[in-house]
Amino acid sequence: MSIPDPQAPDNDAPDDGAPDSGAPALSPAQCRAARGLLNWDQSTLAKRAGIARATVIDFESGKRTPSRRTTTSLRTCLEAE
Repeated sequence: MSIPDPQAPDNDAPDDGAPDSGAPALSPAQCRAARGLLNWDQSTLAKRAGIARATVIDFESGKRTPSRRTTTSLRTCLEAE
């Protein structure tokens, strides 16, 4: 019996095109950096992503871990520009 390689892809997992469930679609630091590159404030990002400004503030400060759907929405919004 061999020990599975933890770095190897899980061929039994469904490929939904989303990042691994163990990692967020976007980190708070990546969010802040992307906003900075786009010269957007938190209100602009929240409005374009269709989420509350408080969610962006809490996410970027580490006070809240938003749902995978929310972080994916943020990432998609930032990458679209």
